[in-house]
This record gives sequence, C-alpha cells and structure tokens, in this order.
Amino acid sequence: MRIRHVEASAAAIDDSCAAVAKGRQEVMEALERMRHRLWNGHKTAAKDADRAVRAGLKEHPDEPKRKGRARRNRTIRRAMKKMVDYVGNPQARLVNYAERHRAGERVATSLVEGGADHLVNARMARTQHMRWSERGAFNVLQVRAAHFNQRLAQLPIAA
Repeated sequence: MRIRHVEASAAAIDDSCAAVAKGRQEVMEALERMRHRLWNGHKTAAKDADRAVRAGLKEHPDEPKRKGRARRNRTIRRAMKKMVDYVGNPQARLVNYAERHRAGERVATSLVEGGADHLVNARMARTQHMRWSERGAFNVLQVRAAHFNQRLAQLPIAA
C-alpha cells in the first residue's frame, strides 16, 4: 500500500519538459522494480529504489521553474523514506508472495485485513463504553488470528 502513495505522487509529475519526463520515467521504473523485488521478498529493494527515485527527482538545468515541484518532490521523498523505514524495520516480516503463489497458497489478505480493521475500529472508538487498550487489542487480534490459522493450541499462555 505504501508503494501506491509514492506512485500517485510520481504520476502527478508534469512531464511537458523532456528532461522532467525522463526523470519521471526513471522514478516509475524504479518503483516497478521495487514492487517486483518486494513481491519476491528482497529487503534491499526499498533502499535501491530510494536511490533511483532520488536520482530521478533531481533538478535539470533546462527544466522550467514550476510551482509545487519542491512540495511534490518532498512528498515523494517522504513516502520513500517511510517505505525504506518500514521494509528495513527488524520486525517487518517480508513475505515471499511469489513463492507462495507458486506453491498454490493464498496471497491476498484483504478480506482478513478488512475484518480486523472493522473490529478494531469499532472497539477503539472513544464513544465505546468498553473500549480496548492498544495492548488488549493486539492480544485479542493475536488470538483471533491464531484461531483462524488453526494454531491456537500452539500459543504460549501467560500465567
């Protein structure tokens, strides 16, 4: 999902100038390479793409001065930084979706994520009488996920 934010910002780059169009194309190609490499579980993909995106965003001498260019580039750089931080996080567990797909396993998680979002949003709302704490919500979701994955018996039970 984080890739979509960067792609949307990059797609808004005005490519009326040839040098800017070339830079935009470099950014879009770097994002596509990153998407492919992340799909295959490569953790270095985000850092490599970040370098390529920054190179594509550099100002060209023949580029006309445009309003909003600096803000748009800043938005793209921030989104890429968030992506690099997310992928580089030691707790981030990148799934090799290509391997799962070849093995015939499920890849899409949107149905489960939608259900979890609905449940958490309902319980974390300030208007609820029985509101969950963040730790409580995390624990409940761990149990529910283990139940649906049929791994409930394997969970460590705290005394």
